Amino acid sequence: MKEVNSVQVVIDGEVYELASEDNPEYVQNVALYIDTKIKDIYKKRSGAYINQKTKSLLISLNIADDLFKERDNNLVMKKEVEELNESLSEYMEENAKLAQDISILLEQKEILEKELFNKNKELKEFLENF
Repeated sequence: MKEVNSVQVVIDGEVYELASEDNPEYVQNVALYIDTKIKDIYKKRSGAYINQKTKSLLISLNIADDLFKERDNNLVMKKEVEELNESLSEYMEENAKLAQDISILLEQKEILEKELFNKNKELKEFLENF
């Protein structure tokens, strides 16, 4: 069982005592996020009075908007990762084929070097007997 932490946070000028299994710093960051959303709403409403129900609704809409945007962004990033993985697989296959080609070329080079050595040897013997 995780340890339950007691964390004091300030949201919209009110102090709240929260109990959470999460890291206190994380809880503070979440509370700061909510507080920032509330302040954004106040700025957009130019200081006009907002009743609690409207404020809650606007905060919920703003947070839901952030969530939907992050989900969309996450889907785009997952698609990009899949495409990159496919490209990586293709490059790895191509690399394996090229490594095989290099191996074949090295074998051919060795054969040609032996043939050249033998031909030079034959030429040398021919010239010595000529």
